[in-house]
Amino acid sequence: MEQVSIYNSIEIEGLRELLGTIDCEIAADEHFIIVVNNDEIAEDPYLKEAMMSAVAKGAKIIVIWPPDGNELALPEILRQLRTALIQFDAEALHDVICKKTGRNDVPSGGQYPAPKTDRHCC
Repeated sequence: MEQVSIYNSIEIEGLRELLGTIDCEIAADEHFIIVVNNDEIAEDPYLKEAMMSAVAKGAKIIVIWPPDGNELALPEILRQLRTALIQFDAEALHDVICKKTGRNDVPSGGQYPAPKTDRHCC
């Protein structure tokens, strides 16, 4: 598994350039899956299985809002399993990967509710 990989099957304009701004060393045991939220992802029948498999292997899921994604809903599996939810922004990506800063951004700038972890009693 690559240390930083992209889940999206369609080419997202500017994504490769955005990933090129990561300027820190990533430990050999760290893995990140980048998912740009879009209409394709919302209809992807393999999304849940792929994300659960990635998390089981120790990957951290970073969801990125596309530049024009103000109207998109966040698929439930990404809402639950994400490590971070950021805008299409180099500084935000750097903070999440290099500084290990958790973020939960909405496309227009505010804060998205942090993911809730289901807790089972007893």
